[in-house]
Amino acid sequence: MQNAAALGVKGRYQKLEPVVLATFEVLFMTRLSVGPFWAESSPEQKQGAWKAFVRFVSATYAIQFDDFSGEQFQILGERQVEHGTIVKTQLAKSDGGKVAINYTVHDNDTSWQIRDVYLAGTISERDETLGFHRDAAKRRHRDLDFAAEQEGR
Repeated sequence: MQNAAALGVKGRYQKLEPVVLATFEVLFMTRLSVGPFWAESSPEQKQGAWKAFVRFVSATYAIQFDDFSGEQFQILGERQVEHGTIVKTQLAKSDGGKVAINYTVHDNDTSWQIRDVYLAGTISERDETLGFHRDAAKRRHRDLDFAAEQEGR
């Protein structure tokens, strides 16, 4: 990210958050990350979850984009899949190295938005986040169960 050092993490976050909101299909990604708890959640809980997801994704990129030394994104092609299109890209580093970053995009009747990001070309960033959120949800439920047990004593 150009001017990364001058912006600092907070400045990068402020620049990236509106891009995340415009580019990622956050509601869809959040629903998948929350899993079966989504159906049981109130509208307020759903709104809180997707806002937290936006903060998480924006903060992740703000931390990762900490320098700029001439890197360039290159679009290599696309492939139609059942629920969208996989866009194959790579980050060309100034030292000649290349990092595959592929995206699944989907036309949600408003715009084309990213539904998933595949780091190194194959590892789903959404799935990594999904595991994090599901583990956190399980911990919350265990904590609530434990609190209810303690209250019943």
